[in-house]
Amino acid sequence: ELMQQSKKKLISYVLIFAVCLSIMQFVIPVAGWFLSFGGLDNLFTEVLPAIELSNGKLSVEDKIEIGADSATYILIDTERVAMQESDLETDNYISEILVAEENMLIYTSGMGAMEIRFADLGNATLDNAGLTALKPFIYMVLAISFLAQTASGAFDLVVWGALMAMCCWGPFRLKGAEEVKYMNLFKLGIYAQTAAKLVTAFNGCVGIISDNFIVYYAGMMVSMFLLMQGIRKLE
Repeated sequence: ELMQQSKKKLISYVLIFAVCLSIMQFVIPVAGWFLSFGGLDNLFTEVLPAIELSNGKLSVEDKIEIGADSATYILIDTERVAMQESDLETDNYISEILVAEENMLIYTSGMGAMEIRFADLGNATLDNAGLTALKPFIYMVLAISFLAQTASGAFDLVVWGALMAMCCWGPFRLKGAEEVKYMNLFKLGIYAQTAAKLVTAFNGCVGIISDNFIVYYAGMMVSMFLLMQGIRKLE
């Protein structure tokens, strides 16, 4: 039945499933993180220590480290002059914000890393109260990150589906029976990932296993097994 699904239904499935995965892996952790501090306003004015940005340099009264055991990690350490991409721990976090004296790195698993240099902001000045004015920009970055995460999830489904179908197409074509078309195996390769992707997304949301990439690749192996079992049932 899955092999007979139309291309339109397959595309719809990929897009809807990618959105669901992004909600589990990105929206829920980020929303929970914000709510744990009572919202952005409370975070900026009550939780964070004194912050001042002037002349292209940021000064923070104390080092700030938030979310070390969650999917979203924030580090503000102005004793360091600048953050480098090598400082990102992409294997451990879905999203990271690293801030130093002269720059900021924003990373999400779907969008990659983006650098903001404070010197490029001109004569902009900022303090704790002024951070609340950045909320529209923060929400915009989060929205773009969500869309990028969704696009990345859809692309991942398609690529793994194609690779798994390619691995199985030759070895498992049935002798003496109607040849299995590659497109049909490609459809099965996408559908076979459903359970594994949901488990990976759930783990990324609640953090049961700290290394989500182990869960990810183990899930792909399970998906390959399910695909091969499905093909064998065609005999």
